[in-house]
Amino acid sequence: MNIRLQIIFAVLLVALSISALSYGFFTNQARKQELERFTTTIEENSRLLKVVIAEPLYDGNLEQVNIIVESFFSNPEMVLLSLREFNGDIHIEKQRSVSAQAGEFFTSHITITRGIEELGEINLKYSTAFFEQRISASQTQFLIFSFALISVLSLVIYMIARKLTIPIEQLSAAAQIMAGGDLGQEIKVAGAEEFKLLGQSFIRMRDSIREKIEELEASEDKYRSLFQRSVDATLLSQGIQIVDCNLAAVKMFGYQSPDELISKLLPDLSPEYQSDGAPSAEEAIKIQQECFESGSHQFEWLHKRADGEEFFVEVTATLIPLGDTMVFHALLRDITEQKRVAEEKVKLEEQLLQSQKMETIGRLAGGIAHDFNNMLSVIIGSAHLLRKRMPQEGSLLRFVDDIEKAASHSTEVTRQLLAFSRQQVTDPQRVDLNTLIEALKMPMSRILSEMIQVEVFKTKDLWPIRCDPTHLEQILFNLAINSRDAMPDGGKLTIETNNVIFDETDTRHYPDIKPGQFVLLAISDQGIGMDKQTIEHIFEPFFTTKIIGKGTGLGLATVYGIVKQANGFIKVYSEPGGGATFKIYLPRDTSYEQTVEALSVETPIPTSCQLLLVEDDDMVREITKAMLADIGHKVTVTKSPLEAIALFESNPGFDLVLTDVVMPDLNGLEMANRLKEIEPKLKVLFMSGYTQNIIANHGILKEGINLLQKPFSSSVLANKIDEIMASS
Repeated sequence: MNIRLQIIFAVLLVALSISALSYGFFTNQARKQELERFTTTIEENSRLLKVVIAEPLYDGNLEQVNIIVESFFSNPEMVLLSLREFNGDIHIEKQRSVSAQAGEFFTSHITITRGIEELGEINLKYSTAFFEQRISASQTQFLIFSFALISVLSLVIYMIARKLTIPIEQLSAAAQIMAGGDLGQEIKVAGAEEFKLLGQSFIRMRDSIREKIEELEASEDKYRSLFQRSVDATLLSQGIQIVDCNLAAVKMFGYQSPDELISKLLPDLSPEYQSDGAPSAEEAIKIQQECFESGSHQFEWLHKRADGEEFFVEVTATLIPLGDTMVFHALLRDITEQKRVAEEKVKLEEQLLQSQKMETIGRLAGGIAHDFNNMLSVIIGSAHLLRKRMPQEGSLLRFVDDIEKAASHSTEVTRQLLAFSRQQVTDPQRVDLNTLIEALKMPMSRILSEMIQVEVFKTKDLWPIRCDPTHLEQILFNLAINSRDAMPDGGKLTIETNNVIFDETDTRHYPDIKPGQFVLLAISDQGIGMDKQTIEHIFEPFFTTKIIGKGTGLGLATVYGIVKQANGFIKVYSEPGGGATFKIYLPRDTSYEQTVEALSVETPIPTSCQLLLVEDDDMVREITKAMLADIGHKVTVTKSPLEAIALFESNPGFDLVLTDVVMPDLNGLEMANRLKEIEPKLKVLFMSGYTQNIIANHGILKEGINLLQKPFSSSVLANKIDEIMASS
């Protein structure tokens, strides 16, 4: 069907649709209006008839009644009028025949009354046939008019369509020529000016298409150039068949030419299994389904090169049309190095997390030990005072002995906690680790089983370290005991020393150390070993794998704290059944100061001193005051540094200030500095369960600072005061 007939058909269809709609609308409206008029007429006639016939019927005036009945029955729509008087004197009935199919019937029943008296009744029956005939005639006229109008309209439309479609047909023929690829054909369009303008627009469109095709060809050449020169590898595949690739893909997969790579199938470029153990073929099917559903998909994939080397890539796969088919466009980026860096970062983060966890546990342990030390100070001091005030032969004296023994044992536990938390007092010295190990070899063998053989490998010219020798002894003995328990059937315990240098590259694996020179102390055993989960917890206080009663869980925690306190670090290497190696790295002592043992000098012991005691804990303050008084010193007590400063300003005549380190407002060191501004020669003795700032900075005691570790006995306190007062 040509365009001309299409236009005529479309217009006629619209006209017929409008006519049908109009016909239905007007017919319905006419019937509705007639029905409303019809029902209104019935109601009005019934009401009027009831009024006008009541009086004649009451009077028995039959003639008047007949006149009224004839008048109302003259309505052609009324088909029945029946009047019956109740006393039986008058009965009138009139009706006319109407076909049952002509319309609907409506009835009305009227009771005639005069006042309250009922005279008779009237039954009326109406038919809609009369106005239905009028509506039918109107419909016929409407159809005749519509047919005539449509016929005229069809003729007019045909003439107009013929005039309009000639230039359109010319344009259609030109379009077919263009579709055949001939964009140089001359286009002429006859008709009105508007059609000529349309033809010119069509010509401009043709020229524009020709330009776009030329641009598209240039763009395709440019795309091909970009495709080939892209840094990212690109593959086009249909199913498992590679249909195109760029030079970056050829280089990535290790082939010699694009043709060599295109000759391969996608499964040839992947190992049999992915890194998570899933078969590559099954995973590839899932990914293709994902692409078909969403249009694109990004994922990581394990590929292999021509030489079999496996490598990770990040793939962005997109489903695109290529001609009449859909192909997968895969953009590949080698992320092997990126994944290696990410895995290394995760490993470093885990190490940092472990370090932070141990630091937190250390602070908690130090805080507990500090509070516990305060209580132990009270217990030891009270026991000491109680012993002095009790009869030496009394039966209760043994309970005092038990108190002192329990407190002494508890003191060792708190010292181990402080060692772990790096808050114990140290006396750092220049130490030759080889010499120390040689000196401890014999005592160490006594605590080991006879079935355990000890071997020592010492490096010549070992660098010196700066550390508290007693703490190094703790490390060696704790690790030796740990190895002994790990080798119940005997074995070999190996101790090694060495010089180690870490640079920036090495320390990248150890976030808890700095580059520099270190001395290595390695202790290895042939014991039962440990799994990874156990290694993660071995340095935590009270963690132990031994049976109840065989260990406190503080040995390795103490080792950890001492090493950290000495600015070193510790590494553990172990596997179940493969023994364990503890490698401890301590910084090299680069100072040129030589350790000189102080000569013992006999100094006079003063009999009494004027002391200022500064302690914020009430119980510790009272027991320390009692101990000082028992020794024979004169004591003035204060609760806070600010109170002590105010007291000292008014009375600076104190021989010694005994102060806690950590207190509100000011710490003990800050307070001491303020007091020395008033009296530069003032002697100060610090006491602490843990240290902070200068003293708590890794627990290292600076030279020239006197510190007494809580808890302490009266004799230890007296000796320390005498030592300070005897010094110049």
